[in-house]
Amino acid sequence: LRFKGVNSGRIRFPLDNHPPDGWLWQSDENDRIGIEITIAQATERFHLTKEMVDTGQGRGFIGIPDDAPRNAFDRAMSRRRVMYSPDQPLSAIRCGILRCLSQKDKPKFTGFILLIQAPLTSLPRECWKAIRSELCEAAAAIPFAKVHVISNENERPWGFQIK
Repeated sequence: LRFKGVNSGRIRFPLDNHPPDGWLWQSDENDRIGIEITIAQATERFHLTKEMVDTGQGRGFIGIPDDAPRNAFDRAMSRRRVMYSPDQPLSAIRCGILRCLSQKDKPKFTGFILLIQAPLTSLPRECWKAIRSELCEAAAAIPFAKVHVISNENERPWGFQIK
């Protein structure tokens, strides 16, 4: 909401395991919008955070998709840190976002807003332009009214709308 400049209204997260994840009321108490939230590269994020907490050091990227078996993450985390080209995280995160879109392509989400949190800060902002049109095309086919990809920054979130 900070990313979109929404300064008023209210949000409620029912925590009831039913869609949507939350409700947003911007002005009228009766006019609410459903918000569904998901995370691209969530399993990778868990492993990277765990390494940082356990060792005090961390790496920025391992490139393993969320649906990979646990031993793939264990192998990647046991290897030395390596440098990577910008194309590697761009491709991995692109696939992660497309996976999120595919998993949320269900009629029960019709008319809601989808927020996909992704590790956008792993590359400079201008790099994301290279995949935006592909993401827009994929988002056009799902039943959400709007789809936003947002960074995982707490202080100054940023992102882009793909629908």
